[in-house]
Amino acid sequence: TFIGDSLSRNTYYALVCLLYDEPYQSLHLPYYDDVRYYKTYNATVVRMWSSFLVVPDEYVRSVKQKWPHPEPELGVDITIKIGIENSTILVLGTGGWWGESYRPLFMPSMVTVFEYMKYFSGRSVFQLQGRTTHYPCYNKTIPVEELSNETREYDTFRVVLKELEERYKHVLFLKTEELSEYRVDGHPSSVVTYKSKKKDCQHWILPGVPDTWIQIL
Repeated sequence: TFIGDSLSRNTYYALVCLLYDEPYQSLHLPYYDDVRYYKTYNATVVRMWSSFLVVPDEYVRSVKQKWPHPEPELGVDITIKIGIENSTILVLGTGGWWGESYRPLFMPSMVTVFEYMKYFSGRSVFQLQGRTTHYPCYNKTIPVEELSNETREYDTFRVVLKELEERYKHVLFLKTEELSEYRVDGHPSSVVTYKSKKKDCQHWILPGVPDTWIQIL
């Protein structure tokens, strides 16, 4: 089960692309965005949308909030609860929606999620894949050979991720942010014919970088 934002969706489709020649049955269930049952493996691969993994979503999402202000009483998103009940492997992905104005909620939100997941008997994986916009990607056709020492958006998550990883041993942290940064050529805006009102340096072309994430996973 993949639960998360559009970058989590990127990871999900990288996996199902590897299964492209296997027949599957599409199912429709509440809260699930995509459900595919593969008879060959007797396995179901599913995707659910949850940009923050916690509720109240509208509170976290609002960029109009000014800090400091009272911290909300956070709870796990319904998708997490369903995922725990029906999965053997749970892959959570977030990062792209955590803008600077509500970054202070990232730590308490992830603590809420990981504490709840302590009761999950399957395997838990967490992937943070933020906005990879440190390097311009428009019309880029080759990777970056060396990353600069400038502060990147991902750096603001590093301390929190390290603390979470040390605290929650039952969760495997899939570290793909830094290795992905080399591939400025792997975004949709690297394709000259890509039609978009904005330069998309956040999502990824498939096949491409997310296939590496799946290999690591």
